Amino acid sequence: MSRTQKLVEQWNEDEAVWQRYVELRLAYCSIAPDSFEMDEAFDDWAWSEAVKERGPLDGVGFVVGHT
Repeated sequence: MSRTQKLVEQWNEDEAVWQRYVELRLAYCSIAPDSFEMDEAFDDWAWSEAVKERGPLDGVGFVVGHT
C-alpha cells in the first residue's frame, strides 16, 4: 500500500472518530443543554468512547534524510 493511501485511510479513520465524538456531544446537549458541571467529564467520556470504536492504529512515517 502506498504512503498516500495510508495517509488517506488514517485521515478517514480520524474523521470517523471525530464524527462519533460530535454525535455523542450533540446527544448529550439535547438531553442536558444547561449542564456545565459535567461538561469536562462528559467530554472525556465521549472522546474515549469514540476512540474505542476506532481499533488499533498503524504508524505512518517518512524518511527525512540520510544518515
